Amino acid sequence: MLQTLSADADCEAIADALTTSCLAYGVVDKAAVVLMSDDASDSDVPSKVIAQLRAGESAAMAETTTTSPARMFLPLHGDERLLAVLKLEITAPQGLDPQYRDEFEILAASAAGQIEKRTGRRDLDQARERARLAERELRLSWDMLPAHAWHTRPDGTLEAVNREWSGYFGLTEEQSSGFGYTRVFHPDDMQKVMDVWMRSLSQEVPGEVETRMMRADGVARSFLIRAVPVRDENGKVIRWYGINIDVEDLKVAQDRIHESEQRYAATLSSIGDAVISTNDRGRLTFINPVAEELTGWTQLDAAEKPVADVFQLIDDAREPIGDPVSEVLGRELDLRIGNQYFLRSRAGLESLIDVSGAPIIDSHGDMKGAVLVFRDMTQRNETAEALRKSKDDLARMSRLTAIGELAVSVAHEMNQPLMAIVTNAAASLSWLQGEPPNIEEATHAIEWVLRDGHRAGEILSGILALARNSRPKVGPLHIRAVIEEVLQLTRGELRQKGVVVDTVFDDADGTVSGDRIQLQQVLINLMMNGADAMATIEDERKTLGIVARRANDGVIQVSVSDNGVGLDADTADRAFEAFFTTKATGIGMGLSICRSIIEAHGGHIWVTTEKGKGSTFSFTLPPPSSSQEPSATPEE
Repeated sequence: MLQTLSADADCEAIADALTTSCLAYGVVDKAAVVLMSDDASDSDVPSKVIAQLRAGESAAMAETTTTSPARMFLPLHGDERLLAVLKLEITAPQGLDPQYRDEFEILAASAAGQIEKRTGRRDLDQARERARLAERELRLSWDMLPAHAWHTRPDGTLEAVNREWSGYFGLTEEQSSGFGYTRVFHPDDMQKVMDVWMRSLSQEVPGEVETRMMRADGVARSFLIRAVPVRDENGKVIRWYGINIDVEDLKVAQDRIHESEQRYAATLSSIGDAVISTNDRGRLTFINPVAEELTGWTQLDAAEKPVADVFQLIDDAREPIGDPVSEVLGRELDLRIGNQYFLRSRAGLESLIDVSGAPIIDSHGDMKGAVLVFRDMTQRNETAEALRKSKDDLARMSRLTAIGELAVSVAHEMNQPLMAIVTNAAASLSWLQGEPPNIEEATHAIEWVLRDGHRAGEILSGILALARNSRPKVGPLHIRAVIEEVLQLTRGELRQKGVVVDTVFDDADGTVSGDRIQLQQVLINLMMNGADAMATIEDERKTLGIVARRANDGVIQVSVSDNGVGLDADTADRAFEAFFTTKATGIGMGLSICRSIIEAHGGHIWVTTEKGKGSTFSFTLPPPSSSQEPSATPEE
C-alpha cells in the first residue's frame, strides 16, 4: 500500500497507509503513527520511549500489566532526527513473532523515507516562503529609508537602488545600473569620489567620502557617502552596500557656527578688557590679546590647560587663592564686578585686576563653561589718584579764590577787633599809670582786649582753614555752627554789597556727618552767588535768606535764597555743570564743586528759580547714624 501512494501524498497519508499495512497482517490489535511534532504529548508516546529511540534503539517496549496489552514502539528515523513513532498494541499471549517484527521494521523504514522526502520538501517550501517574506520586508525597509541606499557587485557596478535614490536623482534603477550612477556626482568632485571608491574596491576595505551630488532639478547638495563590503563564509567579497547621507544643512549650520565663532573671537580680541573662556571642566578654550599680555600666556600655549595654571590670583599677602571659574562653575552664578585681586603673570609680574565672571549656558539650560572678564586696575587707580589730586587742587583754588574775593571785607573785619585791642590796651595802660592805679578799670579793659583778640583769632583761623591744603576730616558737626562761622567770615563783604541776611534755624541744631571746611566752602559759594545775583537791585531790599530745617528721617536741609534776577530754565538745568558760568569773570567750577562735595557726603543739591524773582539753592545732609562714610573727594 505504501508503494501505491502518489508523489504528492502528505505525511498524514503516509502514516495512515503504514497503520493500515500493519493491521493487514492480523497480528496486532491496534496500530498508530505518532508524528514528532510540537504538539505530541506524553500520552501518545512516553518520553522515556522517545529518549530510547532517539538514542538509537531499534524498538522499545512499554511497561505492561496483567490486564493491559503489550505495546511496542518502532522508530521512523530520518537522516538526522526522529520523524515519527509506530505504536503497536498486541493482546496475544505469545506476543509478536520476530518475523512480523522484521516486516514492521521494513515498513517503518520505507514510510520514514517517504516522510523525510515530504518533510524536506515542506521545509524547503517554508524556507522559500520565509525568504520571500524577508525579501519583501527588506525591500520595504530599503525603500522607506530617508537616505539613498544602494548595493553593487564586487567590481563596483551598481545592482540596485532604493526608491529615495530614484526619486531624488530622477533616475530609474536601470539608468543607474552598471556605472550609470556616476552621472549624479558634481563634475568637480568626480575624480575625488572615484579615487576613494577604487581604493576601497582594490583593498576590499570600507570607505567614505564627502561630495556634492546633483539633484534632479540641477541643485547641488553635500552628501556623505559610505560603503562597506559583504563577504561569504570564505571571506570573499560578494557585494558592496552603501548609503548617501544628506549633510548640506549640517554643513551650513557648521559654517554659521564657525562664522559666529570667528566674529565672537574677533569681537573679544578687539575690546579693551581681558577675556578668558573655559569649558565645563574649567580648561581654557579662548584668551584674547589683552589677557595674553596680562597673563603672559598665548592662545596656543594656554589651550586646554586648567585655568588656574594660567589665571593665577593672589591676595594682599601674596598667597594663592581659588580661581573664579571654580566659583562660577560650582554655583552656576555670575561673579559680579568689584572683586579685586593681584594677578601673577607667567613671568612672575603682578598686576591689580578687577575680575567678573559668568557661566556659559546652552539652549537646554546645561552649563558648558565660563567666561572671565578682567581689567588692569593699576593704571586706572593711578589715573583716579591723579584725578582726585586735581580735584583737591581745584577745590583749594576755589577756596583761595573765595578768600581773595573776601580779602577786603576780611581785612575790615580784622581791623575792628585789632583797633579795639589797641584802644583797650592803651586804656588799661593809662589806668595802671594813674596815681593811684585803677586796677579794676584796667582789668576790665584787659578783658575786652582778650575778647577782641579771640574774635580776631577766630576770623584768622577760618581764613587759614579755608586756605590750608589738608585732607578732609569727617565727623559729627552742628550745621548751625557751620553756618554761623561762614556768616562771621562773610559779614563784611555782604554789608559792603548792601545785603541783609535773614536766618531761620527750624529745629536744625542736630548733627550731620561731614567735613567742616568743605561745607563752609559750599555755603560761602552759595551765599556769594546769591549776593552777586542781587547786584543790580537798586530800589528794594537785598535779602539773603538762610534756612536750616530737619526733614524726614533726620535729614538736614539747608536752603540759601535770594531775590535777585533768577535763572532761565536752560541755565537752571546746567547750573551744576563744570565750566558753565553766567559771570563774565567766572570759570564755572564753583557750583560743580559744591555738587561733588554734597554728593560725596551722601546728600543732594538742587536749585529752584523763577526768572526775575530770585533763586533758592538747597542741599541735604544725612544724619551721622545713616550717612555713608564720605569719600575724600567726590566719586567719579
